[in-house]
Amino acid sequence: MNTNAPNLQDISALTRDAEAGVAAAQFNLGLVWLYGDAGEQNPEKAWKWLEMAADQGIAEARAALGVMCLNGQPFGQTTGPDAGQARKHLEDAFESGSVEAGFRLGTLLLTGLGVDPEPGRGAGMIEDAARRGHMLALTDAAWCLEHGLGMKRNPARALKAWQLAAEAGMPRGWFTLGIWLMEGRHVAADRALAGACLSQAAGQDYPLAAETLGQLQEESTADPGQALNVKVREATGPVPAQPEIETLRDSPRIRLLHNFIPLEVRAHLIDRARRLIEPSKVLTRDGTVSRKAIRTSGEMNFLPEMRDITIWHLEQRLHQAAGIPSENGEPLIVLHYTPGTEYKPHYDYFDPADPGHARGLRHGGQRIVTMLSYLNPVAAGGATAFPELDLTVPPEPGMVLEFCNTADDSSIDPRTLHAGLPVEEGEKWLATRWIREDTFIRDPDEPES
Repeated sequence: MNTNAPNLQDISALTRDAEAGVAAAQFNLGLVWLYGDAGEQNPEKAWKWLEMAADQGIAEARAALGVMCLNGQPFGQTTGPDAGQARKHLEDAFESGSVEAGFRLGTLLLTGLGVDPEPGRGAGMIEDAARRGHMLALTDAAWCLEHGLGMKRNPARALKAWQLAAEAGMPRGWFTLGIWLMEGRHVAADRALAGACLSQAAGQDYPLAAETLGQLQEESTADPGQALNVKVREATGPVPAQPEIETLRDSPRIRLLHNFIPLEVRAHLIDRARRLIEPSKVLTRDGTVSRKAIRTSGEMNFLPEMRDITIWHLEQRLHQAAGIPSENGEPLIVLHYTPGTEYKPHYDYFDPADPGHARGLRHGGQRIVTMLSYLNPVAAGGATAFPELDLTVPPEPGMVLEFCNTADDSSIDPRTLHAGLPVEEGEKWLATRWIREDTFIRDPDEPES
């Protein structure tokens, strides 16, 4: 909700002006209903007023209609994302000069969410939006430039983008600069200056900043502003480097991918997720989803319309490691465990013998692979245990635990019974990706958990 929300008197005045045909009032009234500034959200009313404003030439209103389509509210109805309608509205808004539309359309084209991918055009549009002052586009452009997504890899331009983000006060920019300086990634290593940058991020409560600063084990008196003038010394290899793969079991296949998720990705996932965490639920034998004592964590789902370039890139890398197309993946789930919370022994697969699991199987078939990504250091507890295999995996930050839920003949494998052991001290952040045997199809009216 808009923190500068209008009061009821303002809304009445807006409504009068909107009904009189004032385009700006129609646009602002549409946003009021879209974001709930009138005390409730009403997608139908939001669409009505935004569409009227768009028809009068308000480009940002047309962009908002495109975003509503991406968020599963085409024509004001909650029917699921409509990428085709989103692209139509965003293209029109972009042609009319909307920076927001350029950023959203660029993301859509780069990731190929529901449309034919155009990575080069998409990355170019994101970078153009960044040049025009769009802050989220700035960090996404930095990620594309560092990792060569849709454009040639260019650490020098990526560094400049991160510096601009930091200068604008974005904690993610300061955190990333701190990591580059701490690791000597593309720039000369400078632990004192790294500490100064991490202090800036920690001062804004950015995830993992304080912990990383503590690992430096030295007091920093450096001026963080110096980091805004650092230059690339020599571009290092791709980040992240190839992970070390450790096979724990051949049957069922259980592997550890050490150092798979870079520190800045883990922090970003936690930062995006922590504001949206809700109590975890489970899919029961009768097909309903409910809160159960078996699972006491909190969670949030990165539905496709919520992904940014960093999260999309992580998903692509997970699927490359598993050797399964990314279209088969369910939305990435971030879980949060506090002391005493756990996920008692359970299976990730859908048991065909349970009638309630039939609705899960309808949307892409069986969950054949689980990938658990450990995001932060856990002070004590929080391991993943396989009781049938007498196997326990400690929560190593940056590591991915991959295991197959089915046997070679595609039958479910009860040996994959596993549990998230209670956190004893501190907290635990975990990202889960379930991978289906076929293309995953999300139905907004049916639960997936």
